[in-house]
Amino acid sequence: MVNDSGLVSRFNVVKGFLNLVISDKIWLEVFTSIHSHENFGTEDKSGEEIMIEYSSPNTNKPLHLGHLRNNFLGGSVAAIYEALGYNVHKVQIINDRGIHICKSMAAWKESAANETPDNTGMKGDKLVGKYYVAFDKMHKAQINQLLSEGKSEEQAAKEAPIMQQAIDLLRLWEKKMRRL
Repeated sequence: MVNDSGLVSRFNVVKGFLNLVISDKIWLEVFTSIHSHENFGTEDKSGEEIMIEYSSPNTNKPLHLGHLRNNFLGGSVAAIYEALGYNVHKVQIINDRGIHICKSMAAWKESAANETPDNTGMKGDKLVGKYYVAFDKMHKAQINQLLSEGKSEEQAAKEAPIMQQAIDLLRLWEKKMRRL
């Protein structure tokens, strides 16, 4: 006898794990119960508000199929909160301003020879990504140079000329933005 309640139709133990198979009768009762409630799993509107930010792709890399994960997760979380009665505000922040873009700009200024999407045939996001990677290589090389001069790793990372250039670009950009 498996059990007297009819809940479990069979079971087995594999390497210390107990595997249970719920009986068809129980599944049918559960699904019938769910189907009989028109708004099963939802709550009345509570009046509470919540903001769900999701997607927000990295502006230094081209979008790819893997970015859909964030869309699916964000959409799912938003749907769960809506079902719980919240007024959900879904937002996506495309942050194309900040140190991440200034790093690409600094590397481009250092080595680009005025490359543009038009004169290279590269898509804009690929070109920006190329220089984001170039920044990282330049930054690491400059850190190694400063380490050899006796600087600490933290100090070298901050004082590397390419990082200083990126920070200066960000300061100029933010200063200009405050005037608008």
